[in-house]
Amino acid sequence: MKIHVKNMALVMAAVMMLTMCSCDINRSSKKSKSSDEIDADIEEYDNHNRKVSGTKPGASGANGAVADPGMLSVQDRAAELVFDESGPSCDQILQLSRMVMGLERDEAVELLEMCFGAELENVNSMEVDDYTEYSYATSVVIFGQTFDEIKLNCSRIAGLNTVYGITFDSVHAPRDEMSELYLQRMNEFNEILGAPEFQSDDSAAGRDYDSVHYEIGEFIEFDLWCSYMNYSDPNSATVWFSYEESYY
Repeated sequence: MKIHVKNMALVMAAVMMLTMCSCDINRSSKKSKSSDEIDADIEEYDNHNRKVSGTKPGASGANGAVADPGMLSVQDRAAELVFDESGPSCDQILQLSRMVMGLERDEAVELLEMCFGAELENVNSMEVDDYTEYSYATSVVIFGQTFDEIKLNCSRIAGLNTVYGITFDSVHAPRDEMSELYLQRMNEFNEILGAPEFQSDDSAAGRDYDSVHYEIGEFIEFDLWCSYMNYSDPNSATVWFSYEESYY
């Protein structure tokens, strides 16, 4: 009887040891797995800043990598963009606009001047609601056409002066020429960004403009316009476009 009890005690001890080992293995396995996983809620954007998943650009992944190009210096950002003689492409315009977002106004001007190799002369500033619009005279080539004005919208919320919107405006040129330029670029942006959220009715008689509006992300918008409202010369038109990230 004593031998039987002793044997039972040994069996119970062995079972307890096996159970403890199994728990330790499971805990070790779970710890190893979680350290290798990537947080699925992290925001990721592709080269066109289109939303892939999550919240907004700037979030860092589990390995500490930062998706936001805002960590790059002005010189590093400018070095990423090399334009040919016809100026930046549609892809490059979106990339450049994204790079400017969140910069202080002076840094944004420096980046634009480095990319285009042209000076920006501040000719006007206007306070509107909680932001200030700065207008710059320049002469840069985009889409093979001369653009002579760049505007920067800078937030004044909480004392900030960071850029959250940029607009490029072309010189006046023959109406047919600018309308063709607008249609060509609209088709290219459609290929990059997908179908626009809104498009003006180009069949309307006597219209003052054509335009398309894209919702790139929850806080990100892009607009392309062809304006015919030059009353001194009704046969001319301008093309302009704007990019805005409204969470700044």
